[in-house]
Amino acid sequence: MTQGIKRICVIISSNTYIRNYITSNALDDLKQHYDCLFLISKNATVPVAFMRKNTVKYFTPTSIKEHMFLFDLLMFACRHLSSSFKFRIRRIYFPKHIRPHWIKNLIYSYAYTKLRAFYRFFIWSLLILITLPGIRTITIALAKLRLKPNKSLREAMEEFSPDLILIPNSSYDPDGMDILGWSKNQISKVMFLIDNWDNLSSKSVLYENPDYMSVWGAQSVDHAKTIHNMDINRIFTLGTPRFDQYFELRNKKLESPFAHPYFLFVGTAVEFDEYAALKALNTIIDKRSEFKNHRIIYRPHPWRQSNDSFSIDDFNHVDLDPQIIEAFQSGDKKQQPDLKYYPALLQNSLCTVGGMTTMLIESLIMRTPFLALIWDDDKFITNMKDVFENYTHFRNTENISALYFNSNHKTLAEDLKQACLYKTTLNNVKLDGELEYFYTMHHNSFSERLINTIKKINI
Repeated sequence: MTQGIKRICVIISSNTYIRNYITSNALDDLKQHYDCLFLISKNATVPVAFMRKNTVKYFTPTSIKEHMFLFDLLMFACRHLSSSFKFRIRRIYFPKHIRPHWIKNLIYSYAYTKLRAFYRFFIWSLLILITLPGIRTITIALAKLRLKPNKSLREAMEEFSPDLILIPNSSYDPDGMDILGWSKNQISKVMFLIDNWDNLSSKSVLYENPDYMSVWGAQSVDHAKTIHNMDINRIFTLGTPRFDQYFELRNKKLESPFAHPYFLFVGTAVEFDEYAALKALNTIIDKRSEFKNHRIIYRPHPWRQSNDSFSIDDFNHVDLDPQIIEAFQSGDKKQQPDLKYYPALLQNSLCTVGGMTTMLIESLIMRTPFLALIWDDDKFITNMKDVFENYTHFRNTENISALYFNSNHKTLAEDLKQACLYKTTLNNVKLDGELEYFYTMHHNSFSERLINTIKKINI
């Protein structure tokens, strides 16, 4: 430890954050200004080159199961603060009941479905009771008492005694919450680096607030304030390091990954009928002469929740994105796709098509219009019509001129044509201004933004 230099500890709890913050080199410059320790979960894999250059220790991660009840309890108690919470509760406790395929006897299948529905209703009723005003204070206090401190994490903290702890976070991470419990009686300050668009409005409510928080943009600042009661003066719009490459490359003409014109179709993490959407797009290429020789590049979400499986061979104009072929075919939902592939893929697409997903922000940053399919597929409770109408972070997206919405299969061809035409006349300055509410447009690196913020808070 270097005397006189402030100490910063960075806690990385998953491979997602390894990719977004370590592999992206977003934290490399910290050690030029501070004495740094990187605490990495034993479940994560650290690049060898990073290990050689930095002080790294491992910790045993906190079990999410220990915290899940408290997270769900707070979401339920604070459901009035976000329509995403209400939608999530509906998905969990009042799903569409489909008879399980693994019970062949129809009578047993019917009985099983009814018993599951009764059980969910019982739990929902119990949660209603224990989150009533007055009772909820006792319930939450008792739930906190059940939590066991993470000894390996806290021992490392006490040995290093950092001035600031940086934690990439989804607001649903038990390791971050454990450190907040420890830091209350320490000199250490804690900053959560909120990693994704929906994290503050769709997961739960923090039961302890960090000293500081970094978020995406003005919308996220509002969510931190109104949903989590975070002091607005302690919130900073730093964005995410994984978007830095878009701003570095979007003014350059990037080589297309494909030799033919294409539409990029992006899947979502939650379930929706992607097969029906691909079928509709495939039919349009079959029938519309202006799309002759075009291909649809299908990119399923790396961590898709759906177990729906289908063959790409069903479509004569659809190709599976080569970066994701092996993982999709093997059912691997723990993959960490290389981010360097995204800019050229998005920039050269005539139009990006898909459900409501973070990729719409990425596509628009790369100045490619996005056509959102907000259909009720009558198959999944997370159909894109309900997702669009209920997820808090999608509010006001209709004000983005390069974001098109299609709610009717019959007008899909015309909407696709209009989105493609808009790309040729797109006003970059106007689009950036419209995106600013959701994601602050930065002209320097995440590393620079982070170091400037740390200096601002006198660490």
